[in-house]
Amino acid sequence: MTQPPSVLAKCDDTISLAEDLRPIVNEPRNAVAVEQIPEPTTATTAIVLVTVVCVTMISTLLAGLVTVGLPTMAAELDIPPSLLLW
Repeated sequence: MTQPPSVLAKCDDTISLAEDLRPIVNEPRNAVAVEQIPEPTTATTAIVLVTVVCVTMISTLLAGLVTVGLPTMAAELDIPPSLLLW
């Protein structure tokens, strides 16, 4: 059974910190190749921005329409004004 490096006594065959930080030449079997993802183009950025703006605008528009139309809907459904939730 081997002891962790912090417990091993200093001897002649102990590697230095500079040698320990050398890059690994042989990759392990379970190493995964990392694919470099390119930076988004201006067109992609514009499409994302327009989509977010449109979704926000539609949400705000619908909330405003419900607020304005709530009294009319309540009158047609015979809901008393005390039950309206603003």
